[in-house]
Amino acid sequence: MDVRPTQPILRTAVRAGALVSLLLWTCAGAVTAETALTGYVRDVGQAKDVRYDAARGVAFVASVQFGVSVVDVTNNAAPEVIGTALPPFQADKIAVAGNTAVTLAGSSGLTTTDISNLRAPVRKGFLAGVFRNVAASGDYAFVSETIPGNPATVDFVTVDLRDPTRPTVVGRSSLGAVSVTGIVVRGSYAYVAAGTAGLKVFDIASPTSPRVARTVSVAANTWCTAIALYDRYLYLTTSATTIVYDLASPSNPAEIGRATTTGSVTAASASRFFAISGSLLKAYNVSDPRTPAWLSSTSNLGSQGIDAATEVLFLASPDVDKTDGTGGLYLLQAASVPPATITNVYE
Repeated sequence: MDVRPTQPILRTAVRAGALVSLLLWTCAGAVTAETALTGYVRDVGQAKDVRYDAARGVAFVASVQFGVSVVDVTNNAAPEVIGTALPPFQADKIAVAGNTAVTLAGSSGLTTTDISNLRAPVRKGFLAGVFRNVAASGDYAFVSETIPGNPATVDFVTVDLRDPTRPTVVGRSSLGAVSVTGIVVRGSYAYVAAGTAGLKVFDIASPTSPRVARTVSVAANTWCTAIALYDRYLYLTTSATTIVYDLASPSNPAEIGRATTTGSVTAASASRFFAISGSLLKAYNVSDPRTPAWLSSTSNLGSQGIDAATEVLFLASPDVDKTDGTGGLYLLQAASVPPATITNVYE
């Protein structure tokens, strides 16, 4: 008997950061075309941002293709992608509070993901808006929201995460027509890099009523571009320099030192400060935060996101090229000069 394929069934699978459609042919009689998710390959894809969780030994990656990817980094030489969000979505920025990951995608809003099972993250909730920066602590996320207008303005917004299926704005404070480039949280204060408006110190002891406790101005004709925090030391990067503040008095940052670098994204650890500046990754010794000392300037490997631990530096690069094995999540030796690449995960 001559058996020939008759009618295709369309099925869909995820492979290497993309949806791949597979045409399966049936030899049986008439069938109905259907689309179903039949496979899902854990992956990093084009990485945009990263947050390291030392307690769980993982790096949480914001991914263009997957939203949230979880990478086991307990063995730095052999990181393993152990979980990716289902269903997948797009993310540019990430913050983590407990078992909830909060991701932003600009005008595509804010998404919450349940990460209680690291091997099976589940997308839970969504909040519409234009969000650019995020930090998370306890039951709340603190984000910058762009409010359309002429000119557009920016609000500092508190989002309640206690029900991750329904992230809800419960507090806000207007910053005016500024450009916010970063938010960090320590205790009951949030520190906001607010463009030409300088450093805004928000009292968030009452998350539903955030208020500006202090404004620290920057030099004329300069603006804030990035912000990083380690312990009680705050690193505010401007278009001209990086200023180190001591937060011994949390509401009254005291300048104690400067590093001669600019940067769009920064991170700090006990002994290192790193800045992505143009195409460069700049490293400084900050064992004594009062006297940052330049160590090296090397390629940033196309990275847009960064996080630092004592031994390992994490870089998130969307410049994935499978032909030469570049891009994705990089792990580097943080203490070496310059930071030496250990490995990367890009598929």
